[in-house]
Amino acid sequence: MSPEAENKQKKPLFAVKWVKGGKYVLTGSADGEIIQWNAQIYDRKAHSVHNKSVQSICVTNYEKFTISGDREGQVAYCDSKINRVQIIQAHKE
Repeated sequence: MSPEAENKQKKPLFAVKWVKGGKYVLTGSADGEIIQWNAQIYDRKAHSVHNKSVQSICVTNYEKFTISGDREGQVAYCDSKINRVQIIQAHKE
């Protein structure tokens, strides 16, 4: 099987953010994962961050932290390696 076939995203994506000067792209998927794609070698690393679909992704200045929100109103605060540091319930609607 080709690398392209193995790295194909099977769930819908709802959020996209380029980082590290275009070297990586972060995507938020319907299954609650943030996927870090290496655009130079077409490689991906999935990070399980949310229980519901990721609707938004934001990266802080200097790309030290990633903040994401899901469809249930939870906001996740992650470090630069997309390890979840904290999750809060921002709203119920």
